[in-house]
Amino acid sequence: MSKIALVGGVKITQAVLHAMQCMGKNPELLVTYDESRGDAAGFWVPDTETLPPGTKWETVRDINDIHACHVLGDHWLIIVAGWSQIVDLKADYRRHDQTWIGFHPTLLPEGRGRAPIPWTILKGLTVTGATLFKLTPECDAGPIYGQIKFPVAPDETSTTLYAKHEAAYAGLIRSCLGGILDGSLLPFAQDHAKATYWPKRTPEDSEVHIGWAWESIDRHLRAMTDPYPPPFTFAGVDNPQKLYVRREP
Repeated sequence: MSKIALVGGVKITQAVLHAMQCMGKNPELLVTYDESRGDAAGFWVPDTETLPPGTKWETVRDINDIHACHVLGDHWLIIVAGWSQIVDLKADYRRHDQTWIGFHPTLLPEGRGRAPIPWTILKGLTVTGATLFKLTPECDAGPIYGQIKFPVAPDETSTTLYAKHEAAYAGLIRSCLGGILDGSLLPFAQDHAKATYWPKRTPEDSEVHIGWAWESIDRHLRAMTDPYPPPFTFAGVDNPQKLYVRREP
């Protein structure tokens, strides 16, 4: 059987690890963020005492540097779940006979790119989903192993949507991993003509402007909740003060 590594450093990674453990397919290696990425949305530090039997734990800062490539060197199937950095499959030190698979919290090819969970709410989508796909040099463009679709509630927040994706990622692992390992599940190509791209968001994008219509303010507050940087506004004329705001449940 292929040696499996799981790469990720957020709560959603924990959900995938638990699903693998329940299947009896523990990864031989878990790679998470080092302490320099403690600001990552949903940052998660494993408890070494409760890691699955046989699973080693390593931390890295850059998934594409020589240290990370060395750590992952003898693993043939690498699952990326909750890692914000783009994996450079052409990195100089990378082995090119490895299979990398990953998740994306949209129904690819829709919503390629960054910050898909906030964007799902900001764009007012009523349906979304999660995708398990094979990583290729082009970001979010690889062939698909499986997808899970689910509704977006009218009062959905990033917190509740994140929880839905945790469940969906775990479901995709349960339904697809066995077939990937034994070769019986083959991925199908994305329809690149239908691809859409969502841009990166920064902490500054969390600002709420008082002059917006209430619907826009409410959507913004719902999109920028835990685990993402909190929304804020400025109050005052002569010396505006930055105030963090939140939406009452």
